[in-house]
Amino acid sequence: MKTLKFITVTFLFAAFATVAMANSTVKNTLIRSTDDLRQVIKEKVESNYAEPFNLLYKKGVDKLEENVEIIFSITPENTISIMSVNSKNSIASDFVMQLLQKEKLEIDRLLVGQIYRINIKLSYRAS
Repeated sequence: MKTLKFITVTFLFAAFATVAMANSTVKNTLIRSTDDLRQVIKEKVESNYAEPFNLLYKKGVDKLEENVEIIFSITPENTISIMSVNSKNSIASDFVMQLLQKEKLEIDRLLVGQIYRINIKLSYRAS
């Protein structure tokens, strides 16, 4: 009986450790290219959709389909400094601005200080 408990506890510990390491790896992955940066920003926007009281929900938005152009740079402190957000919908622009402004990233020093232009498509539906 003690052996079974020990094996069960060991298995659960290993499972939790694996999940914890996987989560920290995703969040702390070093951004090494413009493509990586584009993917991280897209994931940041899409992950906000799943939050129960996300920024669009707080503004009373049930559905939003919009193309958004983001022009920004990365500061020496590794934060996003947004220069402009362009879209036909001001709520979409405000959403992206609030979500990304001053967001801290783990980014290669070679990418700091450059200006980036990224187009993303917002496809939000409240659940």
